[in-house]
Amino acid sequence: MTDATRAAVRALLAADPTVARQLRDAVMDLLEGRSGAGAAARPPVRLYSRSEVAGLLGVTPHTVSMYVSAGRLRPVRLGKSAKRASRFSEDEVLRLVARGERRSV
Repeated sequence: MTDATRAAVRALLAADPTVARQLRDAVMDLLEGRSGAGAAARPPVRLYSRSEVAGLLGVTPHTVSMYVSAGRLRPVRLGKSAKRASRFSEDEVLRLVARGERRSV
């Protein structure tokens, strides 16, 4: 977090005590292991590797890479390095299957 961001957050918290209270309560909930309303509303996303997607679709891992190159399948990038891993959300795989595009590139 930059100094400018910290200053903006401090100013917001000082200007509105309600925001400060809500933020404090949310942090305490996380620390105590309670899930907030946002956590309950969003179920965890299942992520698949390239090999897992290939197995589910009945194609090779290379074909999955071709789907990515063609823009038919969007990966979720994990990490910040040049060699970051790619995973595919279950929703994205189901969308590809629903469109019926899984066999040809």
